[in-house]
Amino acid sequence: MYKGQKIFSGIDFFLRSKGFQLYGLYPNYISAKKIDQTKYDTEEGIVWADAVYFKDPFGKGMGPKKWSRRNVEALLLSALLLHFYDFALEITDGYFGENKVDREALRNLTLSLAEERKEALEAETDVLFKGLRESPEKAYLLAKKFIDKNKSNNSLDYIKV
Repeated sequence: MYKGQKIFSGIDFFLRSKGFQLYGLYPNYISAKKIDQTKYDTEEGIVWADAVYFKDPFGKGMGPKKWSRRNVEALLLSALLLHFYDFALEITDGYFGENKVDREALRNLTLSLAEERKEALEAETDVLFKGLRESPEKAYLLAKKFIDKNKSNNSLDYIKV
């Protein structure tokens, strides 16, 4: 299926040469299923991954005057939908800095979405701990399911336990 196709490093180089930056990788794994994962831990090989690239609106030759409002809004919406809230704030500050009303509304929306996502993750953490208390024999499976469901391009160090 992939015979003759470009490898990731070539695609990455091409996209970066066009002003794109890698923001996220969402890998999918393959396993021969030789190990019972209910009893043992194992790492698996990456078969393929979804890669998220954004055009860098602040890169060389870019700036508030170089992009149309529609392009900026599409980039901002994409960042919000994919949960790249820090990037969304960067776009908001960089492109809506002169329009205080829009900037503040977009900042408030972004922070609200980020807070909501954090609260949902903390609620998931509570569910995990409840499951661990009720079924300690399933600790590994519960933790693995939690990690698989909540894996992201972000550290979970900020979660209050």
